[in-house]
Amino acid sequence: MQKTVVFSGSEPVEVFRTTVRRGRAAALLLTRLRAQWPHFHITLDLTDCDRILRVQTAGEPVPVEAIGAELAKSGYLCEPLPDSDDDFPASETPCFPLNNSGK
Repeated sequence: MQKTVVFSGSEPVEVFRTTVRRGRAAALLLTRLRAQWPHFHITLDLTDCDRILRVQTAGEPVPVEAIGAELAKSGYLCEPLPDSDDDFPASETPCFPLNNSGK
């Protein structure tokens, strides 16, 4: 029986920008990520300019490198976004492209 985890909103969250562009690819990636980490709350927002992948855990740290490696297996890139806009260099804005293959 699978354990149900209830999130209160104070759990660790990591937000990534990605190179995922298509809904079908997003659905397949979400299925793989959720199978790998069934106790995490994982979403992917393709309507955002950075195509946001959001990963929330039930207390443990988000495995940033493992998430990136899982996307890379399908040819996609992701990188964690800074915790605040103050963490962006002055020359950059939150919506800027990653180098990608256009998938």
